[in-house]
Amino acid sequence: MPCQSSVSRHLIAALLALLCGSSQAEESASASLSADGQTLQYDGPLLLPAIQQLEALYQRSAAKPRELLINSPGGDARLGLLLGYLVHGWGLDVRVREQCASACANYVFPAGRNKYLAAGSMLLWHGGALQPDWQAIIRARWPHNPARQQAARDDLALWQQQERDFYASIGVSQLISVCGQHEQWRRAVPQALGFDYSPQDLARFGIRGLQLPADGWQPHQRWGSPRFFRAAWCDTPPAAVDEPLCGCQFDDDGNPVPPAATPSPASPAAPRPPAATVD
Repeated sequence: MPCQSSVSRHLIAALLALLCGSSQAEESASASLSADGQTLQYDGPLLLPAIQQLEALYQRSAAKPRELLINSPGGDARLGLLLGYLVHGWGLDVRVREQCASACANYVFPAGRNKYLAAGSMLLWHGGALQPDWQAIIRARWPHNPARQQAARDDLALWQQQERDFYASIGVSQLISVCGQHEQWRRAVPQALGFDYSPQDLARFGIRGLQLPADGWQPHQRWGSPRFFRAAWCDTPPAAVDEPLCGCQFDDDGNPVPPAATPSPASPAAPRPPAATVD
């Protein structure tokens, strides 16, 4: 197994320092090792304690695991970057059991050496550091607090650089998380929860080692939601917009106001960018 580069180790340390000082919702996730010791298993949203447990399992193993079996709706972008760097540094294959969405699709899946998709597994993107509405979200969240807006913009710039460095290290286009947010898709599929790509377009983004089942990868037949759609490769990020794409509303303290309707349990986790754009 390849060792982590010094750059990866330093960024992981920086990400951990940020994460240890951040609060997380009362969610649960599990990390385990298969009986034969060959497969790390992760189930649930991306949470720091579970990722630390996964790392401890790997480090304690005399014969190192060869793959990560994951089922996750995603979570905080920093956690996705952290787990992505670990997966890439360990040279693991990534096998999606049921779903890999949001930060899982952005950072964990592309980091795998080989990537395995089950026939009905869902691989779903819905934005990243380059999505077109971050400035609109910042203005809507803190309309009367210029200092907080500037702090959020600084955090966004840091995230964009970290994301750019990550994708460069794994040889994948940073645009993979946002091509489905171009205006043509927003008009064609309004209120969409997210999008995926064809295997051919995944290859154009730089996804290598994609392993599909013999009878084909058909996530839309299983999940069947008109709010999940198939986008296409692009070579430019979507243009900035003046309103949040999510239709989000915020209270006077900048906290998101819960929507009236509760998303389906099968839906991906709501986007959670790092630092001041979240807290």
